Amino acid sequence: MINRTQVYRWALPTLLAILILSACTAQSGTPTETVLGTGEVKEVTLVDTVEASGSISPRQVASVGWETSGAIADVATQVGQQVESGDILMTLDPNSVPNSLILAQLNLVEMTSPTAISAAQNAVIEAQNAVDDAQVDRNNLDYVNQGAIDDAYAQYVLAEQKFQAAKENFDRLSYKSEDDPGRAMAYQSMYAAQVSRDSALYKYNSLAGKPTNLSYEEADSTLTMAQYRLEEAQNYLKALLGEEVPPDATGDSLLKLKETRMTVDSLNLRAPFAGTVSAIYDQEGIVVANNRSSVVLVDRSKLYVTVQLTENDVVRLSIGNSASIIVEALPELALTGKVITINPIGVVDQGVVYYDVQVELDQANDQIPLNSTASVTIQIGEPQLGLAVPVSAIQSDDQGEYVLISANGGSQRVEVVSGRILEDDTVVIQGDVEVGDQVVLVQQSTSSTTTGSGVGGAGFLMGRQP
Repeated sequence: MINRTQVYRWALPTLLAILILSACTAQSGTPTETVLGTGEVKEVTLVDTVEASGSISPRQVASVGWETSGAIADVATQVGQQVESGDILMTLDPNSVPNSLILAQLNLVEMTSPTAISAAQNAVIEAQNAVDDAQVDRNNLDYVNQGAIDDAYAQYVLAEQKFQAAKENFDRLSYKSEDDPGRAMAYQSMYAAQVSRDSALYKYNSLAGKPTNLSYEEADSTLTMAQYRLEEAQNYLKALLGEEVPPDATGDSLLKLKETRMTVDSLNLRAPFAGTVSAIYDQEGIVVANNRSSVVLVDRSKLYVTVQLTENDVVRLSIGNSASIIVEALPELALTGKVITINPIGVVDQGVVYYDVQVELDQANDQIPLNSTASVTIQIGEPQLGLAVPVSAIQSDDQGEYVLISANGGSQRVEVVSGRILEDDTVVIQGDVEVGDQVVLVQQSTSSTTTGSGVGGAGFLMGRQP
């Protein structure tokens, strides 16, 4: 007969273990799939892009400063005004400038006076006459006038005859003393006849003989120099009269006139390029010093964005790549542009090399604030066609990713490789699918169950039995 006390001693540890196990929570998870319907395989245009941000900058910005000092006499512009290159923006009082500039004004008045203009006109006439004479001399080298040659020879023959007669007469009297008047008169007649004969012979040889190369060179050089002097005289006269002069025109007088006019023009503050006046710092009566900037001019004919790209991105770019730009302050503006410069020299920042890439905007919109932040998306290469399905069509298991193609009341598993997720919650895929295929859309979830009870809920009564 078994003792009850022994049974209780044996059962107590066993019951305690059962109670501990019962107190533990048991959880189990089972994956489940809910079919949402079907979607369609669509063809999409894929564009490889690089994104970065930068700030808007204009084509040119200049702080226009003075080249001399003085008091401002006139402000000829206002903020927001469009000006052309060379327009006068401000003018100084001519009596308030340094003495050297006052002297230059007096010199310019003298150089452009009626007397100076008359002298320049006479210089042109004289230079033209010199050209005409040089041209005649040059033409004579190539001209053969047989009549003139025959006439010159006839003059030489007569001169020779007179010389021989005079020589014979002198020879008859040559025995007399040098103090004899008859002998002296005979010598004078012979010498004069000899000079006339030699002159006639020179003239004949000049007309009948062929000019030497040196004669041609001298005549050409004389004509060329005369033409240069005429051109210089004409350009100087044009400049005095305020007419247009070729930019490469030379001549000491012309250069001096230009220098004087440039010096006097320092009274004016001129626009260095066409643009918009964005700031005016000084007004009439203000005394300014040399190099003082009184106007800021902006050329907004072209706008740019400069972005910094890493070496991995910049090697994929090319000059001419198209870009889309969004200005943060004006996100509704649809802006486009293209890459125009890629700086080949990078800058290291915290161990990363960055390269400046400049994008020129196709639209020079006046609404765009300068230096405002802009996001730039640069298109790399040409757009490519691809296939995309809704994200919920992609399923996966131990064998990889796949979609289920719905057809003829059933479904077929097709292996795919997913890629980039697009903005419309579709994903690019590669696989044996075609445009228009219906794919099953599923929602995957995991269900879980929990069983168990605490020690108090076990329903056991422990204690001594009667």
